[in-house]
Amino acid sequence: MSLQDANQLREAFASFLPLPVRLKPRLRDALQHILANEGSLVRPQIVLDLCAAYEFPRFSARHLAIALEYFH
Repeated sequence: MSLQDANQLREAFASFLPLPVRLKPRLRDALQHILANEGSLVRPQIVLDLCAAYEFPRFSARHLAIALEYFH
């Protein structure tokens, strides 16, 4: 993954911050781990690459990539 791709994914995840106060601490820790570790962004990058190949809108692809990582 290129540095630009990693930065774009981090920015996309960060756009959903701050995390809601009602989140359980374990979930909050997991989401913060995603932002702190580039290796955690492999699955979202695959989603973005596939969406680009199928000409899926980039904005929607980012939301899909984030959702996938959250559910993982």
